[in-house]
Amino acid sequence: MIIQPILVIRAVSIAAGVLILWILQEKEKKESIESFLSLLTTWIFVFIGAKFVTRWDLVFDYPLSVLSYPGGAKELYIATCLTIVFEWRKRMVHRRYVGSSILVLATSLLAFALLRQLVLAQGNLVDVAFAFVFFLLVLFLIKPAVKIAAASTIGMVCGWLYQAPELMGYRISVWFYVILSLMVWGYILSGRKRA
Repeated sequence: MIIQPILVIRAVSIAAGVLILWILQEKEKKESIESFLSLLTTWIFVFIGAKFVTRWDLVFDYPLSVLSYPGGAKELYIATCLTIVFEWRKRMVHRRYVGSSILVLATSLLAFALLRQLVLAQGNLVDVAFAFVFFLLVLFLIKPAVKIAAASTIGMVCGWLYQAPELMGYRISVWFYVILSLMVWGYILSGRKRA
């Protein structure tokens, strides 16, 4: 079995994100990392399960080939949406660690964009710039929902003006950023009306 270089870069990027979390987190380091790893594990299992849905034509003929089939943007959309639903049920437990998980995500995206550019000479400036701006937003904004809302809005604008930024090597459609932006801004505004 040949391991693809892009998969190695993804793993190194996630490890870099966890390392930065460990360095920057002052309290509850272990709990923050466990919360992120729980989220990541859920996402990975749903991503693999999504391949059975999107590659239904292979399931009966070659069931194991579905696992080796490389996932794409469709699987990423399904995995992200279902992970949000699963994690929403655990929101009371994981609420304290949302900021930590977003820090790992932002660091991983930046590390991936830089490593992909430096090691594989792939990707483009939009992906690197988006990852860098997202990382800065995570460092300087306080509320986790505002970080996601701002980043998704930037991704949406990039998609309309030029090209939607990739997420860890998956080319994302602009509509994903539009829906995410509307959902998160709606959540923020509804919280302000209640308060």
